[in-house]
Amino acid sequence: MNRWEYLKAEPFLTRYVIAARWLRDCMEIIEVGGYQNCIADFLPRGQPYSVFAVDPLLEWTGERAICIKKRIQDVDINEFRLSRYGLLMLGFDIMDESQDKIVEMAKEAAIMVVEYPLRHLPSVRKVTDIITRANLEIKMRVLLNLEGNSVESSEKYPPFWERQMFLLERHK
Repeated sequence: MNRWEYLKAEPFLTRYVIAARWLRDCMEIIEVGGYQNCIADFLPRGQPYSVFAVDPLLEWTGERAICIKKRIQDVDINEFRLSRYGLLMLGFDIMDESQDKIVEMAKEAAIMVVEYPLRHLPSVRKVTDIITRANLEIKMRVLLNLEGNSVESSEKYPPFWERQMFLLERHK
């Protein structure tokens, strides 16, 4: 079993259904850290979405996204010439050296969707920092408790069951 096999389980994929709903009006989406999954699989077919999936460990293979196997701090988003993009980060767990880049991207995004485990304190601190520094407003908040579902996990990389998801916009 790989490190985060549980991310392919139905309860964890449900996060993408919520994110797709919130991102439906963004024709351009940058997903940071999808690993084995991609928002492109959950967006309506027949819509002209441009999805950029950025993750150095990316294992997703599909036809509806441009896959960029790099760390986010090594990507120049200006190359994409995006106008009104949505920024997506599910399972928020980034390295400290990525924080400033994420804040910069959040400031430019039309909306940001972020989801993270409530008991993972580094994620809680980083999301709070991004909301503050990027001057974002919480438009919607969803609490998820995925415990009790039959999800396989390894002892070394157990899932965090209690999770929080935000739809964020810039203060007007």
